[in-house]
Amino acid sequence: MKKNFSNAQKIVKKLIETKQTVSCAESFTGGLISHCISQIPNASQCFYGGIVSYSNQAKNTLLFIPNLAIEKFNAVSKEILELMLNGALKQFHTDFALASTGFAGPDGENVGKIFLGIKHKNGEKRLMEYHLDGDRRQIQTQGCILILQEFLLYLNFFSKTS
Repeated sequence: MKKNFSNAQKIVKKLIETKQTVSCAESFTGGLISHCISQIPNASQCFYGGIVSYSNQAKNTLLFIPNLAIEKFNAVSKEILELMLNGALKQFHTDFALASTGFAGPDGENVGKIFLGIKHKNGEKRLMEYHLDGDRRQIQTQGCILILQEFLLYLNFFSKTS
């Protein structure tokens, strides 16, 4: 988890310097991404909040994802991931949104299949799929590490191209 906090520190610093904001919509990570970011001093200047939308009902109610979309694509899919990103941007009015959905286990044939996403309010996005090994806690932790690493890279690239 130490690496999470190092990347979160760099993210918070970069967002504050560039006067940008971020929010989260989390499923399988259960608030871990939000936790890592909110542990950093002054994060309130750039981190507006997160929604843990673990259930389909929460995805529908809090992130405006239609039940028909969840039935059509499955809650663990790139399509729902993008709708989660849209919902976070809509709820928090931030510059960026981060989202996670996946199967953390311990049971099922798709354990370790996760989707992570980053989206800017201008529509630019990065949607990623991973297949991770480990127990539930390890998969959640790895997902958090990956999204923070990817967001830091994205921020560095984004600031050079915008």
